[in-house]
Amino acid sequence: MVKNLLKKISIFSLLIAMLTLCITNTTANYVNLKEGDSNEEFLTFITAEGEVVTVDPDTKAKRITPQLENVGAAASSLDVVRFTYYAGVTNYTDYNTGTAGYLSAGYIEDAAFVKYEGDYVIAIMSGAKIKVAKDKVQVLPLSSTKSTSFYRKENGVLKHYIASDITQTTVPYANQVGPGLANMQENVKYFSYDGHYFWTDYSKMLSDYRAGTYGNSINNGNPYYNYFQFLSHRSYTAINGPAIDYFVLSNIGSQRSVMNGQGQNFVDSQNKYGTNALLMVGVAINESNWGTSSLALSKNNLFGHSAYDSNPNNATPYANAKESINYHASTYVSNYSKPTDWKYFGSHLGDKQSGMNIKYASDPFWGEKAAHHAWSISNMYPYMSENTKYSIGIKSSADVVNVRNNANTSSSILYNTKNTMNYPVVITGTSGAWYKINSDYPLNSGRTALGTSPDYSTSRDYAYIHGDYVFKANTGGTVTQPTNKKGDVNMDGTINILDMYLVRKHIVKTATLTGEQFKLADISGDNVVNILDMYQIRKIFVK
Repeated sequence: MVKNLLKKISIFSLLIAMLTLCITNTTANYVNLKEGDSNEEFLTFITAEGEVVTVDPDTKAKRITPQLENVGAAASSLDVVRFTYYAGVTNYTDYNTGTAGYLSAGYIEDAAFVKYEGDYVIAIMSGAKIKVAKDKVQVLPLSSTKSTSFYRKENGVLKHYIASDITQTTVPYANQVGPGLANMQENVKYFSYDGHYFWTDYSKMLSDYRAGTYGNSINNGNPYYNYFQFLSHRSYTAINGPAIDYFVLSNIGSQRSVMNGQGQNFVDSQNKYGTNALLMVGVAINESNWGTSSLALSKNNLFGHSAYDSNPNNATPYANAKESINYHASTYVSNYSKPTDWKYFGSHLGDKQSGMNIKYASDPFWGEKAAHHAWSISNMYPYMSENTKYSIGIKSSADVVNVRNNANTSSSILYNTKNTMNYPVVITGTSGAWYKINSDYPLNSGRTALGTSPDYSTSRDYAYIHGDYVFKANTGGTVTQPTNKKGDVNMDGTINILDMYLVRKHIVKTATLTGEQFKLADISGDNVVNILDMYQIRKIFVK
């Protein structure tokens, strides 16, 4: 697929979509966004031992006083960004895509300092390169800190240690992020604020970030993607309800919990709405502290639905936990996975670069924490191979790519990816130069457009994305990389007179071939497309 065939989302369309979402909808499909909330009732973290703990947000807010002695210091002497604003959320803009984001400083302590830009600081955290106001952060040299966030492989599991106080040496909180890279050594510290590339030296990481490269990383050219964090909700686990119940019970013990005995309801909801049960369980654990929070116990609300921090009593009450689970799948996940919805940045948990985490939570590691719990369930049943079940493809660029109903550029456009970077898809097959993927949203019966029902069916809800824009991440599955054949100029998987016609138009200058199409038309490989190439294409299909 060629970039000039792609259609950008118009500003007008975005405004209309946002306006529509702002109008109160009396149907059950209306979702209240949690964005902009601050002063959480409690902050949820995971210890290095895997225990979920809650922390009073005032504890950290009262402890930190912004140190302003570094204001005006030379950028070359600064290394670490510290988030210090606690009166509300810290708003920022994604530096690469322009997406507006937000975070709570209660959840994040540090980021990598890239540069100053006017009244803003450019930093990297939770996968995203962000632009944040100077008065919301402190910038200081690494030498003035006693700790920063880091990664370490322990007994074959990569853990992300998240600093809670860089003036202290102890880093108590850690999320499990999968097996890590094969070349990672046990018990060695690695540094990363994007979660995809890793460095053994903090200063070399900063040097690469500032240059926009990864040459000093241990995995240059081979980015890592945490499987459950980048797995689309449009996937299925084979782990059954009783197995999920056993996992929950083994962690809550004798505590009263609304999650107790809900395993089959998670699986049933998955099978009806196409929302992976393990991912939903992970979110429920994180949002409700294993179903033991006051909100869960009093209102059967496992996901914090409509629990605005300014008015927690507004939280949606449910008749039972099953109703809460079904509503989360059919409405929340469904709307965050709908490409025409302004909250859509992919149907995965994600981070602050892509996924639900961008708009769903002020915690930059919300997606990582939910994925941690999904990993934990998977690890309890290793023979199920849940952590390598699907092949995940990644669109790493900011290109807006069309997703179609068939494997050719003349087929219907179902939706596009927006300009979201590190946008994942579940790959189920290949067709010529195209990947067959699970659609992020249910389609209509004719598979010509997005549908209106949240019910999901894999036999209907599949789509195609061109392989030029997606690479297969190192996260499992058995699907091979699609290959483009020389001469297949329109990239529809076949070579015929239509391809020859495109070359002819280029030669007579009524159209111009660029990018991948130019390469495919240049049969002779001399960096020129001429009549000789057109003749070679003709020879391929005229036998």
